[in-house]
Amino acid sequence: MTHTTHPSKQQTRLWLQQRTLSRLPPPELAEIRSQLGWKLLPNNAVSKL
Repeated sequence: MTHTTHPSKQQTRLWLQQRTLSRLPPPELAEIRSQLGWKLLPNNAVSKL
């Protein structure tokens, strides 16, 4: 099983605010995920509790 890291609501809101102020077209989804640190982690990368 894999786990997904998610950005916090505050990080997402800040990113959206910055993107709104920038007059550039939106980046690709992969770039958005990279900027927000939103990644899939393989099962062996997550410590087992």
